[in-house]
Amino acid sequence: MKTGCRYPTEEVARLAREGSFRPTKEVATKLINRNVDANDKIVELLTTLSTHGRFKSCAQLKDGGIGDEYIVKSEEDGYDWYVKFKVADKLVWVLSCKWDGVGYW
Repeated sequence: MKTGCRYPTEEVARLAREGSFRPTKEVATKLINRNVDANDKIVELLTTLSTHGRFKSCAQLKDGGIGDEYIVKSEEDGYDWYVKFKVADKLVWVLSCKWDGVGYW
């Protein structure tokens, strides 16, 4: 698996389908507080990166790593979602997941 920018979307989707992803506590809490099923939404977005997503950029992370940023159109709710993640230790680490254009909730 690539260790930098632009992780293979097929691999990210496979890991998500297998449940091999971890949202940050902040991501999970913010989604749940807005009545969004965090796990279902994250799986939907990560498994449709190649068909409904557009790569936005590479992000320098606080831990020194590199993450991918995408805008993904949700089939479920019709919104564009901003998703930032990295892949490490055979897990997709979801660092941000919010409606595109939303700053802080």
